Amino acid sequence: MKILVAFDGSPSARHALEKALELFATAEPEITLFGVVSPPTTSSAVAEAAHSELYDELHDEMKEAAEGACSFGLSMELVIAEGEPRAVLEKYTKKTDPDVVVVGARGRSALAKVLLGSVSTYAVKHLPGPVLLVRLPDPEEI
Repeated sequence: MKILVAFDGSPSARHALEKALELFATAEPEITLFGVVSPPTTSSAVAEAAHSELYDELHDEMKEAAEGACSFGLSMELVIAEGEPRAVLEKYTKKTDPDVVVVGARGRSALAKVLLGSVSTYAVKHLPGPVLLVRLPDPEEI
């Protein structure tokens, strides 16, 4: 079984990874932790340095998150791509054909979703295979 977990370091992405491990660990899946860094908007040294810092920060967060898989006896492939997250996720999913894509829901406001869009909403509507959307638990329900 091939599982692709979209990961941006947010609490919802971490929760989605935890849920994927909890649900699928017994199937001994091939797990890919997939992150995206937007390219710099200019070629200035400052923009390049900021881009490099974002890449390194995401890589470190992914490595830390992947260490949690060790408790399940699993390993993960870490992939960081560059571009617009929704488009890059769709392209990578079509290329690798995972059995399921796991995406965390951030719970943005309705206005932010209209103005900015949502990777999770896009994934559910546009990715070619099954998408597991994982919401953060409501703190009052914990």
